[in-house]
Amino acid sequence: AQIESVQFNNNGGIIQVDSGTLGIVGSGDKTFNGGSYIVSAGTILDLDIIIVSGFITGTVQGELQWGSSIVVPESATFDFDGNGEINWLSGFLTGGGVLTNAGTINLVGTSGVSIANATALNNAGILNIGGTIFNDISITGDSQLINLTDGFIDFQADCILISGTSGTITNSGLIRRTSSTGESGLSFVNLDNTGGTIQVESGTFSFTQGNPKSFTGGTINVFSGATFDIDSPSPLSGTIDGQVD
Repeated sequence: AQIESVQFNNNGGIIQVDSGTLGIVGSGDKTFNGGSYIVSAGTILDLDIIIVSGFITGTVQGELQWGSSIVVPESATFDFDGNGEINWLSGFLTGGGVLTNAGTINLVGTSGVSIANATALNNAGILNIGGTIFNDISITGDSQLINLTDGFIDFQADCILISGTSGTITNSGLIRRTSSTGESGLSFVNLDNTGGTIQVESGTFSFTQGNPKSFTGGTINVFSGATFDIDSPSPLSGTIDGQVD
């Protein structure tokens, strides 16, 4: 079933998928101002271009997926529970505002996603990066990916996080490299590691290209058999500790 090619405003209401797939897609603004989203096991809530604000919550036992752009003009928070999957497949996070992730979001697409137009993604939950292409995320136009103290970014596949020179990642939480044995890492993107942890558990995690990757304190852990490869300007200050096996 679909709500397609019509303006749709969900002003704090409930969207509930009990069977099959519900698509909210097509032309016409699709605005989600708060609300609760309930996706039962074995079902899919498929969202296209959506404009979000406020506190967006719910229980996902099936799959909630974004196949296109998320527009945040001011601020919004995603905070879902349940044993299902919240998958961002493609498109842009844009609008110039701030989206806070308080749950788990999986980047599992085959065409990459972008944070653009001075927009920020604040990660206070889990961000799993497991796509199958070289450029999984681009961060452009003075946009930011901010991994907060409780945030967790997990590189689970062989991919590179790339941006234009104006994109920045700030890490006060945990960025780790897991799962596969190939290479993943940060390329054309600025990194400010402000007391956060970089942890390489398998494969190779690389800092490449000319954008600086700076450390103000923090922790670096490299597991046995893994490699942390720093091949970019890396200004250092404070005490940097960790365990290198």
